[in-house]
Amino acid sequence: MPSKLTVKQERFAQEYISMGNASAAYRKVYDASKMTDEAIHVSASRVKAKVWLRIQELQKFEAEKYAMTRSEVLKIWAQIATADVNEIVQIRRKSCAHCYEGDFKLVPSVTCQKCGGDGEAYMYITDTRQLTGAARLLYAGAKRTRDGIEVMLRDQDSALVNIARAIAIFDEVKHKPALNLQAVSDSIKSIVDPKEASRVYQSIMQL
Repeated sequence: MPSKLTVKQERFAQEYISMGNASAAYRKVYDASKMTDEAIHVSASRVKAKVWLRIQELQKFEAEKYAMTRSEVLKIWAQIATADVNEIVQIRRKSCAHCYEGDFKLVPSVTCQKCGGDGEAYMYITDTRQLTGAARLLYAGAKRTRDGIEVMLRDQDSALVNIARAIAIFDEVKHKPALNLQAVSDSIKSIVDPKEASRVYQSIMQL
């Protein structure tokens, strides 16, 4: 257990676990009504090492509560991020009505005077009962709309962001246990408004 946190520091750690976003957690816990998004980001990213250690502790608790280790969660995210969408839905091309002058074949003819071999595009959806592995994790269901069937997939970009965020958090705790005063100073100097810079400095020192 990290050294004792202030009430706001503990709330920040709890909100971070709940929201997964440092800036959003900062807005909820601290008075950021007059701060710019950049100032909030600077303040939220410069919390003291003991707060990050508390966040790591809470993350471990959450993983244990759901009987999943950090490695297992990262593995699931990695599978979603790298799954091949073509295992679920594909754009295929078949011969157009003119390719073989009525003699239908699946592959378009490059000599066709109408489509030039491009054929006609259509969507093919896999029987989702047959999905396995990463494709099964990527698949998030389907619904019927007035335009047809809509296949829903989990966000692969978000999965990558989750992996990057998790790695960055644990690396920061491991390799940067103390507040980097030079980095804080450089960040504050980049803020033109002196009142805003003073506000950011004070908010950082409270974390």
